[in-house]
Amino acid sequence: MARQFTGGKAALNDTLCRRHSSNISMKLEFLPEGCPDCPLLRLYSFTRPEVLRLKEIADQLSTGKLEAIALHEELDVEPVTGCQLYLRLGTRDDGIVQNAPQSCQCIISEKGWARRLISPGTILRN
Repeated sequence: MARQFTGGKAALNDTLCRRHSSNISMKLEFLPEGCPDCPLLRLYSFTRPEVLRLKEIADQLSTGKLEAIALHEELDVEPVTGCQLYLRLGTRDDGIVQNAPQSCQCIISEKGWARRLISPGTILRN
C-alpha cells in the first residue's frame, strides 16, 4: 500500500540527505511466495530522485526510445539475493514473467508503459 510523504519540504530534504549520506540504495527483491504464473517482486527503500529516474525509464519505454533495460544494473539498485529484473518493450502487455530463479522480465507494450507511469506523489514507501 502506498504511503504519501507528509513531512513537508524540509523533512523531505532532511530524509533525502540522510539516505544519500549513508549510501542506502533502492532494493530489488524476488519474493518466493509467488507462483510461476505470477512472480512477486518488491522494490523498496528508494528516494524521490530514484522514483523520477524510474518514471524517466517508463517514459522512454512508452515512446520506444528504449527497448530494454536491466533495472538491477541501474539507479544504484541493490539486488537482494541476486534478484534481476529486465524491463522490456513488447508488442503486448505480458506483465512479469519469470525466466530463471531470481530473474524476471516485465514485458509491456508502448501503450501499457504509458498507462503504468510511476507517480512521484507516492514516493518514499518503506
